[in-house]
Amino acid sequence: MSIKFSKYFFQSFFSRSMHSNLKAQCPWRILPHPTNKHSLLIVQTSSQCMELKTKKDDETSCFQSEIVPNESRNEYFQGIEVAAGDIYNLDVLRTWEFQLDDKGPLRSVAGMSPFVHIPIQAAKWIHVTVLGSYLVDLFILRCCIRVDHHQVSAKQTNIQKILHAVQYHSVPTALLLYASCAFGGSLWSTRTIVNVWESIYVSLFGLLFLEVLDRLEQSSDPTVNKQSLILFMCIQSAVVVWGTFLRPTYILFILPLGIIELAFILVKFKYISMILCLPSVLLVFFNTFICVIIDTLYFHNVSLLQAFQVDFSRFKLIYTPYRFLTYNSNSYHVSSHGLHSRFTHFLINWPLIFGPIFTFRLFTQPLQRRSISSCIAWISVVFPTFVLSIIPHQEARFLIPCLPCACFVVGQSVDAKVRHTKRKDVSCTCISIIVLWIFHQFILILFYGYLHQAGLFSYMRTIPSNVTGCVTHVFFRTYMPPRFLLNIPLEKSSHYPSQSCKSLIDLGGSNVTILNNTINHLKTYQNFSGMLKLAYPGSIQPLENLLLSSWGNVVMCEQFFPHLSMENPPSIRHPFVYENWKSQLSLHVLTIKV
Repeated sequence: MSIKFSKYFFQSFFSRSMHSNLKAQCPWRILPHPTNKHSLLIVQTSSQCMELKTKKDDETSCFQSEIVPNESRNEYFQGIEVAAGDIYNLDVLRTWEFQLDDKGPLRSVAGMSPFVHIPIQAAKWIHVTVLGSYLVDLFILRCCIRVDHHQVSAKQTNIQKILHAVQYHSVPTALLLYASCAFGGSLWSTRTIVNVWESIYVSLFGLLFLEVLDRLEQSSDPTVNKQSLILFMCIQSAVVVWGTFLRPTYILFILPLGIIELAFILVKFKYISMILCLPSVLLVFFNTFICVIIDTLYFHNVSLLQAFQVDFSRFKLIYTPYRFLTYNSNSYHVSSHGLHSRFTHFLINWPLIFGPIFTFRLFTQPLQRRSISSCIAWISVVFPTFVLSIIPHQEARFLIPCLPCACFVVGQSVDAKVRHTKRKDVSCTCISIIVLWIFHQFILILFYGYLHQAGLFSYMRTIPSNVTGCVTHVFFRTYMPPRFLLNIPLEKSSHYPSQSCKSLIDLGGSNVTILNNTINHLKTYQNFSGMLKLAYPGSIQPLENLLLSSWGNVVMCEQFFPHLSMENPPSIRHPFVYENWKSQLSLHVLTIKV
């Protein structure tokens, strides 16, 4: 039975971002033809050596059957790739972060299961898709209502306060900022990227943090609300563990909130606070144990049903946060992903996300003497940004968990500015800021949502689930394509005769010489009798000089528009020729009969 992935997977599963130039050349990988016992294994090339390693070749050579850690692009859909392979039993690419070896695994399956495995399993069972989480929006709205609590009756519940704010007041500026931000609600929140899930965990912890503060402020009697405090703290402890296993940097984003909460509890309950915190501490160890067991069973290929029959003394327990921190503390490993300036987050990434005006207002918050809540949120933005700036590899997506607090800080700053400014001046200022904000976010949405590497998904959607003959898909100078869309079963059998001969070659950022040698070696050693589909950005000019007829008979040339590759930007040789721009901003796919 073939699986129509278009029912469950849509374009929001793909996320694209800007990346620095890698110091090491990206390797290339080949998935084997299951019907050929001499099929090619994973191949890694360099300019000094070029040879093939087959299944019969047990000798070591310049090719290593592993994926080296300079794969900075796999972050964007590696979770959905692994989960689809697990649930649908497909042959997918499991990057080195999900393989048990000397460096990996670094990614926790337990941490990402609530966001990947469980939603996909639910989609498989009840044919629905998960549209996202409202926790971030709820967290921002609760922060705004807490600041403006004097406008609402103290006897109202939190839900009544929210409804009152929505009914009798305009939507808070902070919530509008997040909803319209490309890195927030308008685009990136729909991506299956670990940093987005991390922001959901941050918002969940923040909501619990606000509930704890409310309980501490409701009564001067220290004996009141202890049970609810213990309950919320226990939930927080579980969130901290699962969020840390999802991505160990999570602890940076909630650390200021956690310290402030503990300080309030210590001041309120003094020595009794140790007893109040004891259940949550025990739950930290319990949830850590659960996550470690899940990861250990998963990476040793043991199902949960077999967990009680397994002798764990034969296995080495896998603690992925420790492996993650150990790997990223090595300067050599970090340099393989690309090096940036220490000020990249402050001077480039934040202005990219928020624009220069709001970024300035964000980091000048202490000079504005705002509310205590705004100061706490400001610390929750600056502290993780400062710590992440110590690591020389810095990408804008690392700051996504800061967005809820950042939007709250800027929103409160803007609201306060409007309240203390004359109406005429406010109108001119607001119009100017709104126009600049809309223009900035429109450019980001257009770039990340519709242009950058977009042709990759458009092409893979056209690949039919049932293909007669062998089809080899070669990707050149594109981001890493997902394997699960090919619908290749992991256990090849006679039940999948039409799908057992498909394979995929990802050449990454290799040069044209390697591309030419790859196709010639495929013809020589693989001896497949099917079709070869070569996908490459239209902005690559050297491909025009290749003798395509030497590869075989080019029977079709397709273009998938739009597709923008920042590693190979389009040239401006003919700036006023529409067909030239359309060709360069498309993904070209050549169908070659070999």
